[in-house]
Amino acid sequence: MVGRRVAIGLCAATLGLMASGVTVSHATKTVVSDKGTFTGVLSPNSTGFSLKSTKCSLTSDGETKPYTCRISGTISSSFAATLTLTSSDGMTRLTGQGKPNSGGTGFVFSGKATERDKPDPGKPAPKPYSATWTGTATNPDAKGNTTGTFTVSESPTAP
Repeated sequence: MVGRRVAIGLCAATLGLMASGVTVSHATKTVVSDKGTFTGVLSPNSTGFSLKSTKCSLTSDGETKPYTCRISGTISSSFAATLTLTSSDGMTRLTGQGKPNSGGTGFVFSGKATERDKPDPGKPAPKPYSATWTGTATNPDAKGNTTGTFTVSESPTAP
């Protein structure tokens, strides 16, 4: 009888979460690989906007000193993002989808990433590996200036 009540309770909780928009899954645990902030310019192009950072700072896992970085790419009129993040630590290709944030002051993004770390001195280049990312960007001002954040997460076993 207790087992049946637990099963019914779990089903009800799952349905409640699904109805509220929360996804229940058995996702692989990830750890933060890189985290940073940027200031940049969004310029109109034929499919939406081009983004080019004017200032970018990235802190990689296990590091205390931030790296200077660059983030650039395109964001379509439907908010599909294709971006490249580069630093002396390596390069990460970001693809994903954005949507307006709840406050109407900018956008939130999420998607898939491919990381390519720079090799350690005297070592071969490590193989690229899959990751995920999230980010934010403020609505651009009249000159196209925007600020934002990014977080790249990877498997705990990634290099």
